[in-house]
Amino acid sequence: MEQRNEEKQINIYEYICLAACIMICLIYGFIFSLSSREIFKNTVIVTILLIIILFVFYVEKFNNHLEGKVICSNKQFAITLIIGFAISGAIAFLPFWACSFIFIFTAFSLGMGRYLGILCSILLLTNSFMLNQNDNFLDFLVFLIPGIVASFLFSYIDEEFKVMPPLCISIIIQFVLLSLKEVLYNSEGFSVGLFVKPLISTGIAIILMLIILRLFSFAMNRTRGRMQDIIDSEFELMRRLKEELGEDFNLAVYTAILCAKIAKNIGLDETTVKALGYYHKVNVLATENKWEAVSPLLDEYKIPDSIIALLKEYFEAGECGVKSRENVLLILTESMISSVRYLFIKNKEATVDYEKLANAVIEKKFASKMFDESKISYEDISIIRRNLVQEKMIYDFLR
Repeated sequence: MEQRNEEKQINIYEYICLAACIMICLIYGFIFSLSSREIFKNTVIVTILLIIILFVFYVEKFNNHLEGKVICSNKQFAITLIIGFAISGAIAFLPFWACSFIFIFTAFSLGMGRYLGILCSILLLTNSFMLNQNDNFLDFLVFLIPGIVASFLFSYIDEEFKVMPPLCISIIIQFVLLSLKEVLYNSEGFSVGLFVKPLISTGIAIILMLIILRLFSFAMNRTRGRMQDIIDSEFELMRRLKEELGEDFNLAVYTAILCAKIAKNIGLDETTVKALGYYHKVNVLATENKWEAVSPLLDEYKIPDSIIALLKEYFEAGECGVKSRENVLLILTESMISSVRYLFIKNKEATVDYEKLANAVIEKKFASKMFDESKISYEDISIIRRNLVQEKMIYDFLR
């Protein structure tokens, strides 16, 4: 029932987004005094691009296939795209050289993921150019190329949010392309004045980019601060979990610590994996051992959406399998620690062959087909196996 309601909700936002953007396209067509033929052509192109975007959004939302990251909610996606589409029409009032779309590519890619962000930005760029009745494909490329470069460069930003290298590279590319266009298409000879328009456009782009990046930096710092709060031992949900689990809470702590150690070696966020390790037994605080009972508890304590999405996948792993690398790491680490603890409960002085045990744990989990659709690589598994074998301190605590 819940899944049907969620699918119905997504369909509603798809229709709202599609209808609103088409309506905006028609309104701008009349504002710019376009012919009926031009308005029809623009509407068809916009509709086709929107259908492609909505399909990609649907795939990312349900299969987590392209980026492997949590993207915005259905409502946020629809509102953001509608506002962006309206802004792209307003940009068309500006002369070509004063336009700047690099900040749009960056904003959408940071907020929605690389591929979906690029597709949405291409839609906005296309809409603006069609309203401007600009048929010069070179002008289109001048803004498309820096935008795509910015989207790819900023998609590799880590939690430290070092923006200067991708910002400088993308801005320089835009300035060079604008300057080349001015020089190559000028028939009056070379002069310094040819660089005035590219400089103004670049200046506008820099200002808009700094504003966008400042907003995202604020959002990231806020999320990072919340993540630090929920892994604090004094956090209320953490204290409740400790009281409920008793000595078993130590297993969650050891799992979280070991997961965080390994996460760094395979390129995962340590804080995210540590939080996942701490709260993967949070179902003991719910009225029922079902996700529907756990979810309100997480919402009550304002657990970040990224952690909620990973916990949901973990709780449903038996039915749906695991796709995220974070949960593959958690399940293997938890199984290894539980196995070591079991052996020491039987015989505290037992000599454990950690390499043999780690291989058995990994083989058993993969044989269960649980990881068939996961994004984990053979290299990741090799690193995880090596770290599980080499860990000694946590295993000594278990003894």
